[in-house]
Amino acid sequence: MTDLVREAPLGQAIRWITGNRLLQYPEERPGFELPTQYLTKFNSEKRRQSILSPVNMKTSGPNLQRNDTTTTSSGDSDLEGLGISKTKSRMDTQPYSSE
Repeated sequence: MTDLVREAPLGQAIRWITGNRLLQYPEERPGFELPTQYLTKFNSEKRRQSILSPVNMKTSGPNLQRNDTTTTSSGDSDLEGLGISKTKSRMDTQPYSSE
């Protein structure tokens, strides 16, 4: 019920008047910790970014050129490890009717 009131215009007004002391979101409360699934995903993204950092920087005169020799793989294997599946796009699904 608190969530419903917080999301309503009245709840947003209460939050604004009280400086977000009332009707706080879970992440605004003291002692909040991210769920394990988010931590796992965040750590894998952080690791992937450190691997995919600028690989080969060459200078040729005043211009900088970046040569990336690595390719990014789809994150599907990471999602499967978390028990999460990727939503299919329109191109991946079949139409309901043949009109």
